[in-house]
Amino acid sequence: MRWILLIALLLTHLLWAPASRAETIRVGAKNFTEQWIVGELYAQALERAGITVERRFNLAGSAIAHAALVASEIDLYPEYTGTALAVVLKEPARGEASDTVLARVRAFYQREIGATWLTPSGIDNGNVLLMRPGTQVADLSALARIAPKLTIGLGTEFVDRDDGLPGLERVYGMKFGRVATFSALALRYDALTRAQVDVINGFATDWQIADGALVALADDLALFPPYQLAPVVRNAALTPRIASILDAVSARLDTATMQRLNGLVERDRFEPAEVAQAFLDGVEPTRAGLPWSRLARATLEHAGLALASIVVGLAVALPLALLAARRDRLRATMLGFSALFYAVPSLALFALLLPLTGLGTVSAVIGLSLYAAMVLLRGLLGGLAALPPQLDEVATGLGLTPRQRLLRVTVPLLLPAFVASLRTALVAAIGLATIAAAIDAGGLGQMLLTGLAQRWPAKIALSAGAAVLLALLADRALLLLERQARSSVA
Repeated sequence: MRWILLIALLLTHLLWAPASRAETIRVGAKNFTEQWIVGELYAQALERAGITVERRFNLAGSAIAHAALVASEIDLYPEYTGTALAVVLKEPARGEASDTVLARVRAFYQREIGATWLTPSGIDNGNVLLMRPGTQVADLSALARIAPKLTIGLGTEFVDRDDGLPGLERVYGMKFGRVATFSALALRYDALTRAQVDVINGFATDWQIADGALVALADDLALFPPYQLAPVVRNAALTPRIASILDAVSARLDTATMQRLNGLVERDRFEPAEVAQAFLDGVEPTRAGLPWSRLARATLEHAGLALASIVVGLAVALPLALLAARRDRLRATMLGFSALFYAVPSLALFALLLPLTGLGTVSAVIGLSLYAAMVLLRGLLGGLAALPPQLDEVATGLGLTPRQRLLRVTVPLLLPAFVASLRTALVAAIGLATIAAAIDAGGLGQMLLTGLAQRWPAKIALSAGAAVLLALLADRALLLLERQARSSVA
């Protein structure tokens, strides 16, 4: 199977050849609009100063972004003091001033992580609870009194964080009639404006607040800590020049400015990179339309991820299937394990791989190939089990050697089952590759997420449609091959 591994390595190298890390600053960002914009601001400012930048955007949540920093997969990313307090330090909010929280976070990062919090921007993107206008509720204490009659829509992180739903219950005694969770902020806003929920958690820099479309309730008992935004930089990558560049960008940002920039992306549908470039130039962005060139590159990356995972998956599945060819107990064990493994959520698997193989395509290909291997293994084992048990006796009686029996009898009869499982595995890999955007592996996932944030049907349809088209082409091509294999056996 050496040639299979060589092809996989070649695909990975051609599609995702990394930049030289010796002269590169790797800028990270989490997977929502504000992070994309601020990440681009820091990245473009560094590039304008002649520094090579590698973007590692769309990291799925605070835990993965922090893990990437600790593992030296990224050199810096924008983070919030309140998030660091809750997620990294795992300390409860105490109603402290912003300077006190910043000092606690800074000291911990220097001591435990070897990273520096630079000068915070003027952005304080704290938690807020939002309701529709006309609800006659001004603060969280008043909300607590009617909460049992209401439905609240929350982001996934807010459900478990100390300054989230548990904090509302602890400080305000707030118990809602129903809790609905949404993975994307835009979906929460849509649910609120359509009266599908009564209240949602949002953030102080959300553009909808500036537009007056929703009412932010006052945190009258000071549950929510400050959320000052600042670049966090690994000490090994930090120089006075880099600090000066990043501080200069942060000095131009405040909460009102961030509301405007977020609105340009989500409401007006500009790309985050375009908004960042215009802001640094001191001009307004110009309409660029749908990103067709980006779609083409993302589709190529997506296809490459799926193909590479299938090649590596074959290198795993074929030897295992042949090993279990005439071992009933081993075959049953493998079938049970493959079914159990396929139930593991793909995002959880990517997160587990992160400390071992880092961000990017290597982790994505490993994760996707493991799923592909399980599908292929089940198909091959099922095909082997369906072969007539007397087949070996007949082949031996004809004087065929074990190698001849394998190549002339077993492989031709197994070919239809193999192609059928290959067809299933490839279509599944194309679908799962969308999630690989969460670990900066490229593909169509990033474009799909920005389209969802912008509530841009054309962009969503293009990115999702490209993935569907890839899956349909792969399915049709392999269906023809499967039919030919079955006809040749018949």
